[in-house]
Amino acid sequence: MDYGFRELDEMTGGIKPGELVVIGGRPASGKTALALNITANEERRIKRDFPDKENQPLISFFSTEMNAMKILAGLPDEEEDGKLPKIISHPILMRFQKYTELTAEQIRTDVNQKLEKRKLVLILIDCFQSLEGEPGETALQLKKMAEETGLPVIVISRTACDIEKGAKGIPLAAYFRDAEKLGEIADTVLLTNQDDNDKILSRFPISVARSGSGKSGTVVLDFDDSTSRLSDRD
Repeated sequence: MDYGFRELDEMTGGIKPGELVVIGGRPASGKTALALNITANEERRIKRDFPDKENQPLISFFSTEMNAMKILAGLPDEEEDGKLPKIISHPILMRFQKYTELTAEQIRTDVNQKLEKRKLVLILIDCFQSLEGEPGETALQLKKMAEETGLPVIVISRTACDIEKGAKGIPLAAYFRDAEKLGEIADTVLLTNQDDNDKILSRFPISVARSGSGKSGTVVLDFDDSTSRLSDRD
């Protein structure tokens, strides 16, 4: 599976089966926007490769965050010229499940039930700090679920507001808020650090702190503030 962004895929080698991917960053730095754009890219691939809707594999999205719904409503649907509300125009994402409380065990049970009925290609969780349970054990359960199902699992995680910053202003992976174990065991760690100036310049920087390819570095995407749509820079 690809992230759907050329430079990011070249640096990381894409998303591998059974991989645990963590998208981290301070509040309002673009974590959810990145995760949902990756999801939307995969959905477009599904629609292209599986024209029969009855046979389309699903993306399972678990969230306790209202921000995800707001972003989902803004992502334009290419097939409808962006005129429809996004939750309607993205049928794959209708598998979105909103919870007030959520545990790793609940997610695992729900995923196993879905797999009995239909193929899944991706699990997205927003966000780690909202999950009930001891953080270290929760992280291990999510990692085990990815390995046992062979499905890539993307987890959004907050970092501390007063996080120490690297030379280029990118948060360091070791400073995940209440999620040190998650940062330790993740196969890939992507850090978002978009600020107001980046938004003015329509930039979206991503730090690849760890990847399955062994490579790290910074990728910059184009950002449309009106729709939260990300795209490759020309």
